[in-house]
Amino acid sequence: MKAPGLPKGVLAGIVATVPMTAAMELGRRSGRLRRQPPEQITDRLLASAGKATATAEQRQSIAALVHVATGATLGGIFGALPQPNRLMHRIGLGTSYGLGVYTLNYAGLAPRLRLMPRPSQDRPGRQFTTLAAHLVFGATLGCLLGVGPTD
Repeated sequence: MKAPGLPKGVLAGIVATVPMTAAMELGRRSGRLRRQPPEQITDRLLASAGKATATAEQRQSIAALVHVATGATLGGIFGALPQPNRLMHRIGLGTSYGLGVYTLNYAGLAPRLRLMPRPSQDRPGRQFTTLAAHLVFGATLGCLLGVGPTD
């Protein structure tokens, strides 16, 4: 096993944020989400910082930037981990990583910071969509970080 490295992980995290966002958008269009969690979290953070007067366009831009930066950071961390040689094992590791990210954020950090409700107190549709999107993110990371000249 070899770690792909931080730069490759950062790039993979940015790219993996795209299908994750698409999965959340599908959830929004299906009625499971009213708004994507990064937008809700950004609104709450801006309000708590006294910046609630930002326009909707500004808030959306900040949310997108924060979401991509978070994806890049999490991808960098994942890229620093040793990766299995087989694609299916990398996808499994990535999916587990996505589950861990979901759990730490939505069952731990976000509720403690009062940015989102705990999963047990939230609408089931939103939690299902958010969890599925994180699994997509992780599986995509696993796929992307296995691509290289040795595969």
